[in-house]
Amino acid sequence: MMLRFIIFFLVVFMSGSSMAQLVEAASPSASEFKSKFWKNRKLSNDKKSACNVDTLYYARYNAGFNRFLNVTPPDQTGIGVYYAIDDTVWIYGFNFYANAMSPNTPITCNVYYANKTNKEPAGVPLASDTFLLPTGFTSLPFMLRRFTFTNPVRLVSDFVITIETTNLTQLIVASNNWDTKDGKGNFYSSIKFSTGWQATGITVGSVPFDADFYLEPAVGYKIAAQFEHDPQSCLGNAGPFKFVNTTTHVLNEQFSPEAIDTTLDDNFFWDYGDGSPIDTILHGENIYPALNDYWVEMDVDFNSWTGSCQDDSLLLLEEPDLNANFQSKATDLLVEFTDKSIDAESWQWDFGDNSNGSQSPNPSHIYANFGLYQVSLTVKNKGCTSSTTLALNLIDTHIGIENIEVGDVKAQISPNPTSDVLNVQIRSSNLSEVTWDIFSIQGRQLLSGSMTIKTKIDVKEIGKGVYFIRFNDGQSIQTKRFIIQ
Repeated sequence: MMLRFIIFFLVVFMSGSSMAQLVEAASPSASEFKSKFWKNRKLSNDKKSACNVDTLYYARYNAGFNRFLNVTPPDQTGIGVYYAIDDTVWIYGFNFYANAMSPNTPITCNVYYANKTNKEPAGVPLASDTFLLPTGFTSLPFMLRRFTFTNPVRLVSDFVITIETTNLTQLIVASNNWDTKDGKGNFYSSIKFSTGWQATGITVGSVPFDADFYLEPAVGYKIAAQFEHDPQSCLGNAGPFKFVNTTTHVLNEQFSPEAIDTTLDDNFFWDYGDGSPIDTILHGENIYPALNDYWVEMDVDFNSWTGSCQDDSLLLLEEPDLNANFQSKATDLLVEFTDKSIDAESWQWDFGDNSNGSQSPNPSHIYANFGLYQVSLTVKNKGCTSSTTLALNLIDTHIGIENIEVGDVKAQISPNPTSDVLNVQIRSSNLSEVTWDIFSIQGRQLLSGSMTIKTKIDVKEIGKGVYFIRFNDGQSIQTKRFIIQ
């Protein structure tokens, strides 16, 4: 006998697609999953890092109410839920909560890799198998279906599990409550419309569909206890040294009820290696008594949805040897700096002339004028910083060369310093005979040409440095110095 369903019509508007309808198949029912979960929970206390096969009850744990919707072909033909992973997992199958309006309605149960940007299925299914969906009461206990893939599927990136149909029979599916935003704004759920998959921009009536369907994967995985230095911490600095916990899966809310409740501190045990008491905290933090090397150990006891597993990790915290130091070599106004620092990972130079400085380990710099400059180098390694300042005295060893004049040839050059083009203007009694030559400060001829009153000389291919340009009208000579920077 065909079951009767209480039907409430709700309209779903999709951005960029035609209007479609979802039908609520029954009134909401209060969810007691979270309270019963903690009351009935029994852990296996597995001492290995393998967490065995764990069923992820993320959506039902967040549920205030259970909600029921119709998937109505051809406008809607499937639902999916996105799962983020930190490392390789194996998916064996999944639980879902659904009925069909006709008995033995064929659906496909699929797993896809996910488009991480929009959390929708990407490409073709990695695995797909058929399931015959029965009719039944629109009540959560009577809608539970258990599906198992013929062979477990190995996944190395975020994935989406789906149930889909091409049959014209309506499906009734369960989710948590969009009215109270049980989806937490993550938009893990997606719906397959006639235009394709969509995870955002959906409303139920006038309410955004911020909810998660009850698709609960059974996955096998291992945890890897791991942590690193906080990038702002340094043993040589005042205040606590901090660590960043990056243990796989444990910090992922979809894998951990305690991550949802922010009660993970008791899962981690820190031995900071300095004789201080064992600390229980998510991210380690310790004030060390002295500069030294310390072996830091973190143990993790992870309580997953259906079991538990353990792992530990060691990290050598070394006394910093960071020390800023450098040398310089000046050729006229061109100065080459060589980093001689110990353990530097980043560099910041101040050349003492109000320029922009440099972040290169071994920069070169052209000064505009001779004189005394205070050059500073600051180096960093993680949160440690070291600085040094050295005096740089640039002395003009070519005094008078740029003013050598024989006869009445007079030249003006601009801009100086330049970066690409040198503008030249000549005044001479013999303009038809004026030639010019550009020399390095070592005296090597680089460019030459001739001119009358004005010309532009392209110097960008010469490279940065200090140069001389000599003008000769056959009877008189003038030499000027210029800088390319």
